[in-house]
Amino acid sequence: MTQTRFKPAAELNITNEERAAFIRLMEHFRTPAAPPTVPPERALSYLDFIRSPDMVNPTAEIRLGFNMAAVAQALELPGYNCGAVLCIGGHMSLMLEGVDVTEVATVLMTPEMMTRAGEYVTAPPDGSPKEQLFYPPEEDVRSGTWSRITPLTASYAIENFLTTGEPAWANALERGDQEHLAANYDD
Repeated sequence: MTQTRFKPAAELNITNEERAAFIRLMEHFRTPAAPPTVPPERALSYLDFIRSPDMVNPTAEIRLGFNMAAVAQALELPGYNCGAVLCIGGHMSLMLEGVDVTEVATVLMTPEMMTRAGEYVTAPPDGSPKEQLFYPPEEDVRSGTWSRITPLTASYAIENFLTTGEPAWANALERGDQEHLAANYDD
């Protein structure tokens, strides 16, 4: 079996901790234990936010799922930004918070964790490879179809990013048998 060689963290403009988390997430997304793909019409309700009675230190219990298009800003928790944690960046932010998303099905989140998740996903510079990993470009992925991207396809985009420095979503869609989501797909 050939082992994939990943670029060093410095070449990817990420930390060693991020590189290790991306590798672990990529591997997890290829297992039966990967989070379920959440249909777009259920993305917000799927989050199952449960407000704590303590509004000074509120928490929310989040059932992990996967949806590249979920933005949960409609949830009115104090200090809440995005933090939907359903996309690649959201799962990464949890891992960088010390939450092993490969071992848990639910996460108890604080508003601070949610805010940091939103900040992590929106932090990469516009047009950077990491930003394109979190926000698939319309040149690669047909507009309005992000929510149908599976964890397996996302794992190929992560692998592409780690090996070439670019997520190459068109390639990831093909490898994940989702080429029908590609921008250049002909119905």
